[in-house]
Amino acid sequence: MKILWIATLMSMVGSWVLAVEKPKTETIQWAMTDFPPFILLSSDGANVDIQKSQGPFAEIYRELVRSLPQYEHKFVRASFLRAERLFLSHRHFCTLLLQDTPARSHYLIFGAEVARALPIGLVMSPGSYSKFQQYETADGMELTKLVQAGDFRLGVVQGRSYSNQIDRLIVRAKDSYRHVSDQAVGGLFVMLEKNRLDGVLSYYLEEWDHRKGREAGALKYLAVKEAPAYISVRASCEKTPWGESTIKEISKVVEEKNVRSRIYDYFQKSLPKEMRGKVREIYRGLLP
Repeated sequence: MKILWIATLMSMVGSWVLAVEKPKTETIQWAMTDFPPFILLSSDGANVDIQKSQGPFAEIYRELVRSLPQYEHKFVRASFLRAERLFLSHRHFCTLLLQDTPARSHYLIFGAEVARALPIGLVMSPGSYSKFQQYETADGMELTKLVQAGDFRLGVVQGRSYSNQIDRLIVRAKDSYRHVSDQAVGGLFVMLEKNRLDGVLSYYLEEWDHRKGREAGALKYLAVKEAPAYISVRASCEKTPWGESTIKEISKVVEEKNVRSRIYDYFQKSLPKEMRGKVREIYRGLLP
């Protein structure tokens, strides 16, 4: 399998991890990455100013700060790969926006569900879509056959999970581009627009946010046949006795503040009308 690696942050990972001092027990360090439009970070290097950050999850982090005054809260910008190393450093790290996967269960303890979202899709340019249109079915693009085709250049964010089903397919991709950085999806979209990629795995609102202000029809968002009905993200903390205790407190706030319902409301306000019904379906029976 030919894999082209860009590791723009990797050379800095070791020094950043060492630079994060082990805090006192009353501190929670939040590992976070840009995930527009859900959260757009305001930061000076790795240090995030959560008060100036934007998006619905920035407000939820601020809610956690107000609801857990017994802790000091520090916010650290990190790519998915760097975040994994921070969790393994056992320096009291937690986060809100990760899926519970078998690999992550080795170093994270998961708590309350924060949100459900539409599953991953495949974003393509009109040119790449016409070239690979034969792989489209009534249920979406057949990613299994695309990654086996040999000449399909797939863009993914290194370290991100796209669901257990999709993750297993990605490792078999013969020609893939794995971007290692914060804000990686935006960079992959630019590469797709320049015909350096044939497709990018993305969540619907990411592509929608990128599309704003751009020429209509420049990119095409397609369902993926093998994707699950929805993805679930949960609050999580490092797998230590401290993390096991702290995730219970965080989960209690997440549930008391009806975070899942607030994210549902955000989807209903932000998504196009044709997508809102799909979100209502995956939240059926969950809302107060």
